[in-house]
Amino acid sequence: MGPKKGDKKKKKEKEPKPSKTEYLILIAENNAILAQVRTKSEAIEQRYYDTVKRYEQVQEDVADIIKYLQHEIEVNEAEVTIYNGKIKVVQKELTVMEKHYEQIFAKMNAVFEEKNMEFEHQIQQIKAKLFASEEIKQLREEFLKKKAEFEVAIKEMEIRQEREIYDAEKQTIIKQDTMQKSMETHLASLIDDFRQASDFAIGEKINKLIRDNIALGNMLTCMQETIENARKANHKVVTEETQLRYNSDLLDDEYKMTTMKHDSRINMIGTIIKSQEELYERISSCQKLIKGNRRLQRQIAEEECLLREKNEEVKNLTLVLLEHETIYGRVEDIYNKMRKQVLQLEYSIFEVAKKVKEGVDIENLLHLEDEQEGESKEDQEENLIEHKFKVRERAIDDVVMKLSAQLGVLSDLQLSVASSEFHEGSIQESTTTM
Repeated sequence: MGPKKGDKKKKKEKEPKPSKTEYLILIAENNAILAQVRTKSEAIEQRYYDTVKRYEQVQEDVADIIKYLQHEIEVNEAEVTIYNGKIKVVQKELTVMEKHYEQIFAKMNAVFEEKNMEFEHQIQQIKAKLFASEEIKQLREEFLKKKAEFEVAIKEMEIRQEREIYDAEKQTIIKQDTMQKSMETHLASLIDDFRQASDFAIGEKINKLIRDNIALGNMLTCMQETIENARKANHKVVTEETQLRYNSDLLDDEYKMTTMKHDSRINMIGTIIKSQEELYERISSCQKLIKGNRRLQRQIAEEECLLREKNEEVKNLTLVLLEHETIYGRVEDIYNKMRKQVLQLEYSIFEVAKKVKEGVDIENLLHLEDEQEGESKEDQEENLIEHKFKVRERAIDDVVMKLSAQLGVLSDLQLSVASSEFHEGSIQESTTTM
């Protein structure tokens, strides 16, 4: 046992023991370190409270932004439903209008083709009739010429007939006068002869008178026949003249009818042209309606593009909301981690303070026991102080490591908050652009 004690003394001689001043210096340094740790912990607590406030503000802003975006999404969805309803109604109306106008256009085309065929047929007929009317005009002109010639001939015949009748009547009157005179002279001669003749010549004279009377009767009958023949010829001429006049009246009526038909055909051609113009106007109106329909289809396509753009904006807003929710979850996780680390830091600071308090109590006890105990106990106390000092240094090192870790977490939290603020600014810019 003796040599072992000697060895311990040698070791103690080799390792110089720290004095109380050094312990006091170390204690002062440790107190300074503890003061720095306290100031850092206070700064960390202040930053923690600031980050909590900023986190609460960010959370409120996120809630407001979420409400605003949800309201905008609801409004956009309502507008989308309204526009979809309007688009469906307009599409139905367009389909109905297209079918209606297609039917009208088909009917108009059919009517136009039928009318065009009818008009072409009528035009051909009218052209043929116009050619025929030209022939009728030529025939009429020829007929008028013949009529004029015939009227001249009739007038000449009337004059001739009047002259012939006058001559015949004159001759008959002259013959009657001559015959009457001859009869009177003959009767006078007969009377003279009768007076002068004897009784034997009366029979022959009577027979001669009878013969002369018969001859005169035959002459009168011949004259009456000639007069009847002249009257018949005159009547025939008059009937032919009336027939010619009737034929001329018929030709005049036919000419009037042809002129009326020609005028009616011209009016019909005018009505056909007007109906064709109306059909062309209807076709132009249908073309305008088709253009308006195409314009409406373009507007519908533009509205659909706008709706698609709004849907894409809504999708982008939903993506931004999801990103914001993820950032919110990350911030919440960081907040929870930081809270746990702050609690651990408080617990470690509490332990360090407890250990420092124990060290201070031990120092006080050592100062009190220095006067009472001997030199043999001083070595043990010094060893205890060294052990306590090492424990305190380790606790301080742990606290410093935890503080550095907490500072790193706080820097990460600041970066996440800055990124969240950047995202909020981008969301607000997108909402203002909307």
